[in-house]
Formats: sequence, C-alpha cells, structure tokens
Amino acid sequence: MSIEPAGQPGTPAGQKPSRWLWLISDPGIALAVVSVAVLGIAGVVWMWAITGATSGVERAKLQLDALKFGFGVFAAAGASAALLLAIRRQRHTETAHRLAEDNYQLARANHQLAQDSSVLARRTQSHNEADAGARRVTELYAEAVEQLGSDKTVIRLGGMYALERLAQDNPAQRATIVNVLCAYLRMSFEPPETTLTPDTVGYEKKLARSEQAAQELQVRRAAQQILTDHTRIPPTQAEDSVGTVTAVADGAESPAIFWADVDLDVAGAVLVGWNAERCQFRSADFSRCVFHDAASFQEASLHGAASFDRAQFRDIAQFTQTVFDAAATFVGTDFGRSARFHGTRFKKIADFRRAYFHDSAHFRNAKFGADALFGRPLRMIRAHNGLGGGTQPQWGATFRYRSTFADTTFIGVAAFGGTEFHGETTIGEAVFTDPGKLFLLNALAPGKRFGDVWPTGWYLPDGESLVRQKPAAEATQPRSAPEGA
Repeated sequence: MSIEPAGQPGTPAGQKPSRWLWLISDPGIALAVVSVAVLGIAGVVWMWAITGATSGVERAKLQLDALKFGFGVFAAAGASAALLLAIRRQRHTETAHRLAEDNYQLARANHQLAQDSSVLARRTQSHNEADAGARRVTELYAEAVEQLGSDKTVIRLGGMYALERLAQDNPAQRATIVNVLCAYLRMSFEPPETTLTPDTVGYEKKLARSEQAAQELQVRRAAQQILTDHTRIPPTQAEDSVGTVTAVADGAESPAIFWADVDLDVAGAVLVGWNAERCQFRSADFSRCVFHDAASFQEASLHGAASFDRAQFRDIAQFTQTVFDAAATFVGTDFGRSARFHGTRFKKIADFRRAYFHDSAHFRNAKFGADALFGRPLRMIRAHNGLGGGTQPQWGATFRYRSTFADTTFIGVAAFGGTEFHGETTIGEAVFTDPGKLFLLNALAPGKRFGDVWPTGWYLPDGESLVRQKPAAEATQPRSAPEGA
C-alpha cells in the first residue's frame, strides 16, 4: 500500500512533500526530456541557419558541429531521463526500506500488545479464579461452622470433617480452623455416666442426658483426632534441625497431612482419651483441662511454652520421652493416677509447684536443663520465715505414693523446699550438676519410711522434715554429676 501523494513519489506519510519531487514523476521526467530536446532542436536549427552564411568547407564543418550538438542534446535528454529515473528508483528503495522498518516496528508493537493483552487476560483470570476460590472457601467455612451448631450428631460430625478437608486443602486457613476446633473442645461438656442402673434416682433423665453426652463425645473425639492426626510425626519420618518434616522411607505416610506450627489452646477443655503421641506443637495451653481416661504425650515435642497449670489427670498421665523446648508449667496440676516422665527432657524451667501426685511419679532418666521447681528454693523459704507468724502456704508438690528420680539429671536449681513425700522416694539417686542449687529445706516425709534414698548430706531426724547435715566434709555434699554427664 502506497502512502505517497499522487505525482510525488518517495514521500513518506506525514511528511510535507518537496516542491521539486514532481521532477521524478512520469510527467516531470517527460517534461524534462522534452524541454532538453526542444532546446537542443532549437539550438540545432539556429546553428544550421548560421551555416547558410558560409560556404564550402567552413559550412560543412558548421553543419557537422550542429549535428554533433544535436546528438549531444538528445544524449543529454536521455541522460537526464536516466538520472531522474535512478533518483526515483533510489527514493522508492529508501521509502520501501522505511516502510518495511515501520511495518516491522508496528508488528513488534502489535506482538507486544498481544502479549500484554494475554498476560492481562491471564492475570484477570487468575484473580477471578482466586476470588472465586476465596469465596468458595469462605462459603464452605461458614457452612461447616454452622453445622457445628446443629443439634444432630451426624451433622456436627460432617462439619468437623468439612473443616478438616478445608484445612488440608488450604494451608493458609489451618490456624483459623485449629482455633475453631479448640474453641469447640473448650465448650462445656460432661462425659456420659457409666454407672447408671434402673434403681438410680432420676434414672430416665440421667439416661437421656448420658445418651446425648455419648453422642457429643463422638464429635469431640473426632475433633481431638483431627488435631492429633495432623500434628503427629509418622515413625517413618524424621525432623531435621530446623523443624522440617521429611520422608525417610518409601511407603511413609505423606508429609502433606502434617500441619506445622500449630498453636493449641484448649484451656479448660474436657478431653477424653487424649492421645498426642509423637505430636508436635509450637505452643500448647492445657491449663485447667480435665483428662478422662489415659492421656498420652509420649515422644511429643512442644517447641513453645507449654502450660498444664491446674489440669486434672483422672487416669495415667504419660509423658515418657516428651521434649519441652521452652518453659513447662504444671503448677497445681492434679495427677490422679501414675505420672510417667521417663526420659523426659525439660530444656527450660519446669515448674511443678503445688502439683499433687496421688499415685506413683516416675522421673527416671529425666533431664532438667534449667531450674526444676517442685517446691521453693532456700531463699524463698527464708524470706517467708522472716515474715514471722501465720500459716505457711503450700508451695511444694505432694507425692502421695512412690516417687522415682533415679538417674534424673538436674542442671539448674532443684527446688524441693516444702515438698511432701508420702511414699518411697529415691531422689538421692539423681545427679545434681551444681550441688549448691539443691534445696530440700522444709521438705516433708511423714509416716514410716522404707527404701528412701536422700541426697548425700540430707537426712530425716526424729521429725518429718528433712534437714541438712553440717558440711563438715566432702561426704556431706550431694552427689555430683560424673564427668561428661
């Protein structure tokens, strides 16, 4: 497609044409040739006319010159035409090159525009899909939460598993869904009665309530299982130094089901058959919880603060080989049956003040990496006694049955001031890396004593309170940790 004005070859669009460009047009070339030819003919006629005034050789010479001039003029006209044609051809070539360049740039611009349009379309589609997905997640979440409020057990169970699926497919929503499950467990609940007989007063009403509680227990067990299944590290997987769970064997449970960095807040909840073996929590608040049936935290890892203050364990409390990376507090905790802390690792402070152990307490091979408070250290007892008068508050833990501390390692303060040991006690078999931080003053061991092992330098006089012997020799010092312990 030409963009040249008619009769003005070689003029790009948008550019004002030169006034001399008409010379290279067909009419211009013809006019130039005709003009040269006319002038040449006129010259030849004039020169031929001059030869009439001469004669002989002179006349023949002038006529020959006139003919030469005429041929020269015609040659000049042809040369002019050829020159103008060459100029026009060159200009056409340059114009075609410019047009090709312009077309190339235009094609590039169109290609870039098409790419930008495609990217914009994809982004728009992606945003639309993301918005639609977010709306869908919100709708599913709202429906699932609404189902939890149903009075029908099946619908509540469906809501639980719908929330689990949402959390599995949407990692960004896991923390919120975990909080919803924890909030559900924190709701008031009384386990079903198992000792009802037809002779029980109000049997029918109690039976109806017990049946409803049994149905609700199914929902609560489902919530507990969701929380523990997705925080449990499979035995065929390992945790590296930064806390990343990776598969180490073929056929291992998929790491996709593992929910990392879970903060568990079930304070005040009633938990039945809680099983958190090998589970991993970033932080956990079990304060004031009531654990029915055996509760297990065996081989669990709690990376942040863990609180069991004033919790009640109605059955066995299993903490064997549990690892507490941060502070672990069991202040005022009630252990109804055996409390097992075999090989447990407390890397920070462990606080068992005012804890009550109704049955045996096992701390064999446990390791306390910082202060272990089962009672008050010496300085606190002295400060209290210095107040004068009054009844001393119960600060220490109470062991109603056997308490075993064989091979337990205390690296920091080991405070047992005011603690009560009612059963056989083997605290003397523990290892104290700093004997000066062992405090047993005012610890009580009432009743007849059999098989007790107290730290070196501590003994029971005629009374019930432990006293420390005068440090007359090294034999009176508590047993020190062996080298390399």
